[in-house]
Formats: sequence, structure tokens, C-alpha cells
Amino acid sequence: MQQQFKNWIQEIKEIKAIFPIPNTFCRTVTQIPLFECQALIDFYNNTNGKDWPKILLNKWGVTNRPCQWEGVKCRAGHVIALRLTEKKITGTIPESIGDLSYLTSLNIYKNNLTGTLPKSLSNLTQLTFLSLRSNQLNGPLPESIGKLSQLEILALGNNQFSGSIPNSIGNLIQLEVMYLDNNQLSGVLPKSISQLTQLENIRLNNNKLNGSLPKSIGNLLQLEELNLSSNNFNGTIPISIGKLSQAKIDLSNNQQLSGFICSAVTEIPPIECEALFDIYQLNIDKLRKNDWNETNIPCGWDDVACKNGHISKLDLSNKQLTGSIPESIGNLIYLEELSLSKNQFSGSIPEFIGQLKHLKTLRLNNNQLSGPIPEIRGNLNLLKILDLSKNQLSGSIPESIGNLKQLEGLHLHENALCGNIPLSLMNLKPYRVSLKNNHLTASNQDIINWLNRHLNHEWETSQTVCPQKIWLMILAILLLAIGIVIATIKTPMVWKKRFITLLQKTFRNENSIKPEIKPVRFDSKVSEVIKSSFLSILGVYVWKLFGILWKLFGIFMILLGILIILGLLKTAGIVGLFFIFLFFIVDLLIKYGYKILLQKTFGILGVYVWKLFGIFMILLGILIIFVILYVGIGFVYIFLFFIGYLLIKYGYKIGNYSVRRLD
Repeated sequence: MQQQFKNWIQEIKEIKAIFPIPNTFCRTVTQIPLFECQALIDFYNNTNGKDWPKILLNKWGVTNRPCQWEGVKCRAGHVIALRLTEKKITGTIPESIGDLSYLTSLNIYKNNLTGTLPKSLSNLTQLTFLSLRSNQLNGPLPESIGKLSQLEILALGNNQFSGSIPNSIGNLIQLEVMYLDNNQLSGVLPKSISQLTQLENIRLNNNKLNGSLPKSIGNLLQLEELNLSSNNFNGTIPISIGKLSQAKIDLSNNQQLSGFICSAVTEIPPIECEALFDIYQLNIDKLRKNDWNETNIPCGWDDVACKNGHISKLDLSNKQLTGSIPESIGNLIYLEELSLSKNQFSGSIPEFIGQLKHLKTLRLNNNQLSGPIPEIRGNLNLLKILDLSKNQLSGSIPESIGNLKQLEGLHLHENALCGNIPLSLMNLKPYRVSLKNNHLTASNQDIINWLNRHLNHEWETSQTVCPQKIWLMILAILLLAIGIVIATIKTPMVWKKRFITLLQKTFRNENSIKPEIKPVRFDSKVSEVIKSSFLSILGVYVWKLFGILWKLFGIFMILLGILIILGLLKTAGIVGLFFIFLFFIVDLLIKYGYKILLQKTFGILGVYVWKLFGIFMILLGILIIFVILYVGIGFVYIFLFFIGYLLIKYGYKIGNYSVRRLD
């Protein structure tokens, strides 16, 4: 008996309504008005009720108490809510839905409804909640939607709505949430949207909206979310968007939208956001794909991390960034890690690096940076990794690098660094120091031993001569050679004669109109002789003055060459320079002083003795230069010194020979 009762109950549960439910069904309904009951029946029939899930089928159209049907809620004899979410309902919404005039909530979220929105929807003036999200509805949004003046939630996203957003949407002054995302809406964003001052959430992303963003969007001060991403908006981001201080803003994937969003950023100081924007300007296309300048949450941008309301990490390695490193990065004073490696940055390393006192890792390797390494003034006490390798850095290694007591890795290889390696490097942990492929030298035995012990001679064998010093040395030697030649050779007599002749012709005024031929008078001949003599004497003194100035010019060139050599070679250079002049003086003494003396006293044998002595002095000087310079500078400078000496010597000979030939 008990089993029969259970079977009977089960049969009752499986009773289904007739499909379609006839219009006469509602005559037996007393809970709600006839037209409201008929609207529910129409909805059931239009949406293929026979295919609804069992949980709906065993109530809809089975009993004459619609307020107990699944998803229907009544109050005071009227239907006030219809909620049928995620029930795989298909079909279209009937026009009679507008007869549910007491409806305050209509939620048919995530089904398979098709067709357009019925015009009668505008009759639901009591509606506060309307969600038809995630269906397959299409067509335009009706202008009459603006009549739903009590609406607080409007959720029509994830459908196929097209056309523009009606201007009447500005009448929904009670609206708090507007989800129209993932549709095919086009046209401009209506200015009337600024009237919706109660709005807290706007999602219009993934549409085809275009035009510029209205400045009045900054009036929506209650906004907590503004998502306009993946549209075709253009123009500049309005400054007024900065008023939306509470909103999470997403403007990503609007390729023609420019400007910066920092005015709307609150999670980090504006000055830090502006520093990020300066970097963003270096490669907008690349960084736009990483969400940069697309949302007002920079701590969520790719390659950016924050701590305690400040940017703590910035890793932009391999982003094809070009130009110089923006100075504004110096405003990111709480940075702990900065990596700009494997880009195409050029210019010098900015001085502001020394201001980042919280920095622990600095990677600028694999760029095109040039110029010297800036002095480190003690602010980078926490720095552990410094990688400046594979750039074009020049100059010497700053002594102050040795003050970085926490440094565990120093990578300076494959640059163009010159000069002596500072002793302070011995303060660092040697197992992570890399100096190969530069132009570095070491003159102190302590640093040489330290380098050989820890870097296995690799630092030394990979070093080459500093190219800048080579060119400066060549310039200095040329200046010395030319200056000495100018200062010592005689001015050719031919030049002197030509100068005086030119002076006489100028004062004779030979181009003036010749007077009528008259007999030559004696006094005119005397005058001409006096004038010619005066011009000759004047020409001689002017020429002497020119000669003095010419000699002074030669001396100036000599001094300039000496100064360059002294600046390049310091102590070793002074010694080398001394021997060059020593060779030159010995040669002059041999040629002009002792040659005459010895010819008179010891004959030709004495001349050759002193010649041999001069050659011995030259060879001895070269040997001394070699010994001095090989340790600290290199063999190349010995060669250059010798070339300089030959230039001086043979330049002098050629100059004198030329003078004799001209004379």
C-alpha cells in the first residue's frame, strides 16, 4: 500500500501542462488579473515551454495558482517579479510582457532567447531590475527604453544588440548599473549619459562605439567601474576623467585614443604614474598591449608591481623601447627593482639613478647607452645587482662603485670603458665581477693580484687599447709635429718678395685712369724711389711681424699637443714626453752645435762619434719608454711616440729643404 502511494505521488509530480496552454486556462485563475496570467501563458508558449526543465514544467500551466509557479513572485494580487535564469529557454519574448505593469524585476539571464526587445517593454514603468544578459537577442535598443524611469539595474550584455545607444537613456536617472557590454553597438557615447549621476558601474566594452569621450563623463562621481575597452573611441582622454577618483577605469584596446589616464589614478602618487606614462610614450603600441595607460590601476599593468602604495618593481626587458631613459623615472624613489635590459635605449645613464635609495637590482644591459658611468654618492647602499654590460659606455669605472657594500654582482663587460681599474673594487665580492672586453688597465700591483686571483686573467687578455686615447694621441703628435715645423723653419724668401711686390702694386693704384703723357720730371722720379723704398721697408717689418705671429702659432700648437698628451698619459706620459724632446734636442745639438765644433777640432771622425752617441741615446730612450709604458699603458703608445719623433725630425728636414729650394 505504501509503495502504491509513493507511485501515485510520483505520477502527480510528473504531470505536465498541455502545450500550448490554451487561452481559456486563465479563466480559472483568481490570484492575479486575467491579462497578467495571459502574459505568463504567452511567455510559456513563445519560449517552447514543453522543452523547459522539469522543475518548471511540473508547475507552469498545471495548477491555477501562477504565484506558486517556478520563478514567479506576486504581491497584493499582481506579478512583481519573473526570474528564470540559466534554464536554457529558447524562443522570443512576447509583446504581452508589457501587460505585467506591476513588474519590478525581470531576470531572464543566461538563456537562449532570440529576437528583438518588444516595444511594450516600455510599459513596465515600475521596473527597477532588468537583466536579459547572455542571450541571443538582437536589433536596436528602443528609444522608449528611456521611459523606465525607476530602473536601477540595466543588464543587456552578451547579446547581439546593434545600432546606437539611445539618447533617452539619460532619462534613467535612478540607474546604478548599466551593462551593455559584448554587443555590436555603434555610434558615439551619448552626452546624456552624464545625467546618470547615480551610476556606479558602466560596462560598454567589446562593442563598436566610436567618437571621443564626452568631457561630461567626469560628472559621474559615484562610479566604481568604467569599462570602455575594445571599442573604436578616438581623440584624447578628457582631463575630467580625473574626477572619477573611486572608479576602476579600463580604456584598453581603443587604438586611436590618446592622452594619459594618470589623473584618475589613486593607488599610487600622480608623480609616479606620470613617470610610467613617460615610458609608455617610448613605445605606445608595444606597451598598450600590456594594458599600460588602459586602466587606472597601474599596479595591475604588466611588468609593474607595487608595495605600500608605491611602485616597487619595473621590468620592461625586451620591449623594443627606444630613445633616452626618461628622467622622470627618478621620481620612482621606492623602486627596488629596475630592469630596462634588451631594448634600444641610447644616450647616457641619467644621474637620477643615484637617487633611488631603495634600489636592490638595476639591469640596463644590452642597450646602446653611451657616456660615462655616473658617480654613486652613497644613496644606493642596498644595491645587490648592477648590470651595465653590452652597451657603449666609456670613461673610467668610478671609484665610488667600491662603496656599494651590499653589491653581489657587477657586470660591466663588453663596453668601451677605459683607464685604470679602481682599487675600491677589491671591497666587492669578486665571484660576480665581470670586466672583460673593455679597454681597462691596472697599474697597482694589489689590484692586479686581486684581479688575477679571482678573474683568472680573463680581465686582462680581453682588454684592448682605448680608441679615444689613440685618436687623441694621434692628434697631439700631429699638433706637436706641425707646431715644431712651423716654429723652426724659415719663411721662404719667395713668399717675402711676393708680399712686398703685392704691397707696392696696391699703393701705386695702377688701375686708375692714366693721365695724358707728359715729359718725365726729375722730382717725380725721386718721389717714386722714396715711395718704393718706404713700401719695401714697411713690407719687411710687416713680414717680420707675420713671421713672429706664425712662430707663436707653431708654439701654441706644440703646447696644445703637450697638454693633450699630459691629460691622456699622466705620469707615464710625462716621462715618455720628456724622452721625445730629449731625442729632438740631441738631434739638434748633433746637427747644428757640435757638428761645427767637432769638424774644426776632431775632424770628420768626431762627427760620426757624436752621431753614434745620438743614435745610442735615441735607442736608450725608446727602451726606457717601452719599459715604463708597457706596464701601465701598452705597446701602441710606444709606436705612436716613435712615429711622433719621426714626424718631428723629418718634418723639420723637409721644411728646411723646402725653404732652401724656394730661396
